Amino acid sequence: MSPIRISCVAVVATMLVGCARKDSGTADTTAAGVALDSSGAAAQTASSSTAAAAPAVALGTDSAGGVGKYITDAAGRSVYAFMKDTKNVSTCVDACAAAWPPVGATSSASTDTSVKAAMVGVITRSDNKNQTTYNGMPVYNYEDDKKPGDIKGQGKNEFGGLWYVVSPSGQTVKRAVVVDNKITKKK
Repeated sequence: MSPIRISCVAVVATMLVGCARKDSGTADTTAAGVALDSSGAAAQTASSSTAAAAPAVALGTDSAGGVGKYITDAAGRSVYAFMKDTKNVSTCVDACAAAWPPVGATSSASTDTSVKAAMVGVITRSDNKNQTTYNGMPVYNYEDDKKPGDIKGQGKNEFGGLWYVVSPSGQTVKRAVVVDNKITKKK
């Protein structure tokens, strides 16, 4: 049998095994796939399902006067919720997503005990990329936040909606706005 024919047989067999597992009623959070190695032989690989019960997303917290404790990404950068979004649906695309990059899923879980694991989720965006959610809200970074502790996006009104940092309780923090990276009371 040729290497291509063997690979095709391996792909079909893998698909049948995956279907049989799903039909058996057991939970399957990974899907087996087949890739070819440099010799052309079939090599087994696995890819994570986006429907995993407990996604691995590294989030942390920071705090600032006026807003209190808020959620950060794995690099310590502030994360924001867009008030135009709805539960588990991101409406920030194209130019919006360039200015407010969606927080993607990471390969490690949070170790910050303030982050409630049950509130962390992952959605698949319209561009087929994964995005982290917190309490069902898609979360984003802000392009003008250059270092951990920056919250320059707090209270911004851009792309048809307001942007706020998210508290560990899963609510947006609307108590303050930032002007020139200084927090002032909301009027």
